[in-house]
Amino acid sequence: VTVATYRADGTEDALTSRVWVSGGWTRTETTLPGGETQVTLVGDGTVYRWYSGDREALSWPADDRSDDIEGQRILTYEDVLALAQENITAAGYEDRNGQSCVYVEASGGELGYVERYWVSVSTGLLVEAEMLEGERVFYRMTAGALDQAPGLEGRFALPDGTVMYGT
Repeated sequence: VTVATYRADGTEDALTSRVWVSGGWTRTETTLPGGETQVTLVGDGTVYRWYSGDREALSWPADDRSDDIEGQRILTYEDVLALAQENITAAGYEDRNGQSCVYVEASGGELGYVERYWVSVSTGLLVEAEMLEGERVFYRMTAGALDQAPGLEGRFALPDGTVMYGT
């Protein structure tokens, strides 16, 4: 998942994250601008965070927004359905990033931005999202290929080797 924000002068700030989800647990690895990796593990009511090379993780209680603590905005078809009907200004089907998608555009939310969403017809996951202020895109999220392969062993472990989920 890549999240990019755009300043008024056209400067882009982007972060790319790899995300794994299984059995109620979410692991996110984000490469920071200096090359360091930030790892966040969320599950069983707790958020754990550490950086590449750390031997211990910080932890704090999770809440209903903790799975998206890194701001990837990994929405699903259900989230698009929850948009206020009166705010939807366009909808249809479009190809995006090589996938057949449901396209929805909404405006008139709390902040007055235009929001655009492309949700994969085959997976129900968000492929891309944009936020615009006027005609200017200031936020864009794109998701890469979804991999449903096995091999998650060790993904849900703390840096000290404690396995939180799986084998």
